[in-house]
Order: sequence, then C-alpha cells, then structure tokens
Amino acid sequence: MHITELSAPISEAQAAQVALVFESAFGHRPASQFVDRLNEKQKLLVVVAGRDSVDGFKIGYERFRGVFFSWLGGVMPGCRRQGIARALLREQHRICSDLGYREIQTETYADSNRMILLNLREGFEIYGTHLAQDGRLRVHLRKSL
Repeated sequence: MHITELSAPISEAQAAQVALVFESAFGHRPASQFVDRLNEKQKLLVVVAGRDSVDGFKIGYERFRGVFFSWLGGVMPGCRRQGIARALLREQHRICSDLGYREIQTETYADSNRMILLNLREGFEIYGTHLAQDGRLRVHLRKSL
C-alpha cells in the first residue's frame, strides 16, 4: 500500500478518484461543488492510500492557528479492516505535527462506532456533542499532538 499526500489545489482527476471512494464508502456521491469546497479550505491536506488505485482517503484543513480539523475520510468497503484508515490517520497526524499543529479535531456521528473507537484508540478524547441538522447526534473529538 502506498500513501500519498496530494498537493492543493486538488485537480478534477484527483477529486474524481476521491469521490469514487466517497460514494462507495457513504452510499452517495459528494456534492457537485466537491472540488470547489476542497480547494477553498485553508491549508488543505489530502492523503490517499492504495495499491493500484485510491482505496482510501483522509481530508482535513486548518481550523484555527495551531488546530487542524480532520474533516472527511473513507475506505472502499472491500478494503476495510486492513488498517488503511489507521495508516491514513497516522500519516495525517505525522504531517500535521511536522507542520507545527498542536491539536487535531474531528467529528463523527454518534452511531459511527468504528470511527469513534479508532479515534479513541489513537489518543483522541471526546469533548462535546451537538445535534446535526439531520437530527443525528454528532460527537466532537480532539487530540493533542
């Protein structure tokens, strides 16, 4: 498995590869403005993993000075439980540490047990919740680097 950091701005072709994983992982296509939303993020960081194609991705951006927000991530269903998500998370955190970030923040739905457990096992702590617009509970997590 190869892990690659994509340079911003993200091209349409790179975004299409990430969108394919997104659709497979979440069961729907990302919004039509996906590339624009990616490229408008402050200090965007996109990390992808795979052998011959993109099997997983992790996307984040600077939220505040010294604080990085891990925004989106996904792994192709047929590639799950192979350590791809963990490897992407660790690579994202290594890069963020090298860039001088002090903290990583993320959110996930409360019913995303695998994501919550992965984050807790990797040193995150839960620091809050909120009710999303869709009525589902979102969990806020953070980790000091």
